[in-house]
Amino acid sequence: MTKINDIKRIQVDLLKLKPIKSQEEVYNSYNKYLAKYFNNRLPNEEFFEKINCPLCKQKNDSVLIKIDLFEYIRCNVCDTIYNNPRLKKEFLEKMYSEGEYENYVKNLTSPGDQIRKNITEVRKFNQLKSLFDFPGKVLDVGCGAGVFLTIASDNNWDCTGIELSKSGLNAAQEKGVNIIEGSFDNYQSNKKFNCITFWGVLEHVVNPIEQIKKAVSLLDKNGVLIFEVPSADSLLMKYVIEHGLVPYRYIESARHLSFFSLKAIKMICEQQNLNLEYIESNGLDLQTVLLQEFDSEIIKKIKNIQQLIDKNLFSDHYRVFLRKI
Repeated sequence: MTKINDIKRIQVDLLKLKPIKSQEEVYNSYNKYLAKYFNNRLPNEEFFEKINCPLCKQKNDSVLIKIDLFEYIRCNVCDTIYNNPRLKKEFLEKMYSEGEYENYVKNLTSPGDQIRKNITEVRKFNQLKSLFDFPGKVLDVGCGAGVFLTIASDNNWDCTGIELSKSGLNAAQEKGVNIIEGSFDNYQSNKKFNCITFWGVLEHVVNPIEQIKKAVSLLDKNGVLIFEVPSADSLLMKYVIEHGLVPYRYIESARHLSFFSLKAIKMICEQQNLNLEYIESNGLDLQTVLLQEFDSEIIKKIKNIQQLIDKNLFSDHYRVFLRKI
């Protein structure tokens, strides 16, 4: 059986995954949508709330950086970077149930659907498969259009998905995947899972620790929790802080509420009685900063440098595999 650290890494072209025009259109549309929550460029207290660190609950007051009218703070205890003040939960959830999120899915993620289907989602499943000797039961929280679950189902896994957005729900149901509409907060089941996944989800929720705790309770003995989150330790984040770059695909103001540090991930392991089975970083740091088309030779060099960044855990996302003890 292939070991997880032997599974080949992949490098994709950002502009094929998310074309410049699509990024600009979504970015502008999104800023117009968010404008109603501000008065004279300041957060309207009716819609926002002050919070402590969402991972360790420590109070922090020092603003690290301000991006698109949103302030981000680095926790003094666990190094998490988080949006504060942030939109209240009911207004955050509206983004996923209203047309603004459907616009995001249609205009930003659709151009790269084939890349996800044939490359990135396949690698995710291969990583999952490498941790088990048998097809098991998997729950994918925030499953989107259900591409990952479709691949898992085709390989004899018992699949369940949870999705809040109507567009994602409809697309997943068309694929014949077992999808439950709603949020993970409201999910109730006596069923135990061999694996629970959060692919790009925990950074969007107001209560990531509570979501992880609930997921652990739904895992079977020796079950695996997988999550992918934006990194607070990345080269790209350091560049954002130093130079004020606003990379939409990485920051996503108001949607990306938390950026996870390695220190915070280790804290989660200790708190939830989980073993860190494997961790890697994946990213498009250099392509995000440059954001322009290059000839094939330059792209090859960029990807080679990115591989070094990935291997040293400095890329813009962490992918984490935790096993229940």
